[in-house]
Amino acid sequence: MNKHRFSIRIKLLVIFGLLLIVSVSTLAFLSLNISKHAVKEKVEVHLKDKASEIAESINGNFRAIFQFIKGVARSPILKAEDVSWQEKARFLRSEASFSDEISYLSIVDMQGILYMKDDKNVSVADRGYFISTKEGHDGLFDPHICRTTGEIGISFSVPVRNDDNAIIAVLIADVNITWLMNIIKSIIIGKTGYPYIVSQ
Repeated sequence: MNKHRFSIRIKLLVIFGLLLIVSVSTLAFLSLNISKHAVKEKVEVHLKDKASEIAESINGNFRAIFQFIKGVARSPILKAEDVSWQEKARFLRSEASFSDEISYLSIVDMQGILYMKDDKNVSVADRGYFISTKEGHDGLFDPHICRTTGEIGISFSVPVRNDDNAIIAVLIADVNITWLMNIIKSIIIGKTGYPYIVSQ
């Protein structure tokens, strides 16, 4: 009789022990999954906010360049019909020296001829930035090999307007790609994370 009671007690202890272990393990597993999911969601939200913050910061750098070249585009020498394209190109060479970011400023006539500072000309009539800007749009275009410098760069472009507000030329600023790369390189996310930009 005692042996039988002892045997039932052990069986009950084992059953309840197993139930307790299974319950605790299940709760621990569920808690871990819920915590994992919550942390993942929190990180995703944080990274999206961080991406927006970085994008706005880079846009601020882009806006500063546009502001600079729009100021240059209003220069009387660029509107003057009695000033040669080469003289305008030489003027732009000196203006580019006032910006650390801009490696080259150039002017393009309405036929797509870009006038360089050393009296050489190159056609950019097929470039998207020229086509878009001669129609009145400011342009910012994907990295490409610049025909003026032979280096990989980003081109910013704005229309040059005369006193009657008619577009008479296109002003282009070439910015070396290392400028943008250095901005991105300086941004660290967490301990080892980093951002990158995807072209259009």
